[in-house]
Amino acid sequence: MADQQFSAPITPEDAPIALQLRDPGGSVITEVTNFREYSFQGHFLTPTDGFSFVIGDEAVKKSILQGIYVGQQVTLSVGGYVSSGGYLDKVKIRSSRKGTEVHLDGRDWLAPAVDAEMDPAKTNFQASNTLLDVIVKCFAPYGFGEVGQILASDEANGNIITGQKRGLKTTKTGKTIKSALAHQLKPYPHEGVFAFASRMSQRFGLWIWASADGQNLIVDEPDFTQKAIYNLWNKTDDNSRNNLEEAELDVDASNQPSIIVATGYGGGGDTGRVGMKCIGINELTGVDASGAILPEVQDIVDANPTAVVLPIRSAIVGFMANARVRAIYLHDDESKTPDELQSFVRRELALKQQHGVVYRTIHERHEIAGVPLYTNSIANVDDDTNQLHDRMWCLSRTFQQSRDGGTTTHGEWILPGTLNFGD
Repeated sequence: MADQQFSAPITPEDAPIALQLRDPGGSVITEVTNFREYSFQGHFLTPTDGFSFVIGDEAVKKSILQGIYVGQQVTLSVGGYVSSGGYLDKVKIRSSRKGTEVHLDGRDWLAPAVDAEMDPAKTNFQASNTLLDVIVKCFAPYGFGEVGQILASDEANGNIITGQKRGLKTTKTGKTIKSALAHQLKPYPHEGVFAFASRMSQRFGLWIWASADGQNLIVDEPDFTQKAIYNLWNKTDDNSRNNLEEAELDVDASNQPSIIVATGYGGGGDTGRVGMKCIGINELTGVDASGAILPEVQDIVDANPTAVVLPIRSAIVGFMANARVRAIYLHDDESKTPDELQSFVRRELALKQQHGVVYRTIHERHEIAGVPLYTNSIANVDDDTNQLHDRMWCLSRTFQQSRDGGTTTHGEWILPGTLNFGD
């Protein structure tokens, strides 16, 4: 069977993937739109997204064979909109009597910073330095050395990926990036550049990712309050609107503590070393449907009267209120201030809550109603079979094409608010 051809003009409904190979100066050498197969992953919490392409004999041009090399800059677009890009990690060319295949594997713009390590002997940030100072210092060798390249919102990036024209809103993140570190910090031995910078940003409830075009870094938190730009339908009474090939809802309380009690290392300097304690209550399992703290959980809160108790977020309360109550107790040596300890608890709670309610989907092509799918976006879900009628946030998406499977997108969606690193 012949490979699928993308010879027709690009329309949003077609939403094909195009791979642009560039020279060292950034100019496009050639563009490939015809593949034997490909897989293009994107996960919000993965520091660098991966991609793999197999180009078949009928699409292998001389310009590709002569111009391709490891470390080459590439750009990926979906439906004519830039979706990601990065660098080739691996190139394999296979030739036989049946023809030639080119196998390309790579990762996005942050791959060099993920692989490289910080120099602990020459890197030391003072209490007066800001998170912005850390970000610029860490990522300058990898093309993000200007203050203007560090963005406090993902909205402009979302516009690039989806082709949507949405206004930009002001967030609190800009002030947070410029907040002081509060105490001296330095990398651990063999700590990666991204790992160190991310460890610092998470103290402020923030995550780091690259823009689709590789021009900027976004230092922000997930946007759970944005308007939905997708509709996912899986109806039983009127399947004419259905746009999902497969859908499953996974509700899992097996790794959901009802409450986290955490202590920090203490202060120092002018304040002296002090004990710190913070409590985070899991809104999925620690409260009832009205948001009231379950009696067994309240008993643990009462037993720790000096602890700061994080506020209950009403948007996700009581989803698994009938789960058995369980508490976990954590200690974080790196938390030197109450704010850092609170960020630690929020992060630990978020990393568990994200697995509590997960909606997985498969749909044809790479777009929904003409809009390419991307992470950190919202969909309205109307699913009768799985009894899910709610807003869901996109944690990951994978674009795939193969001879057997066709052209599909796998989406992973979680409840908005369950991956909340910040306030």
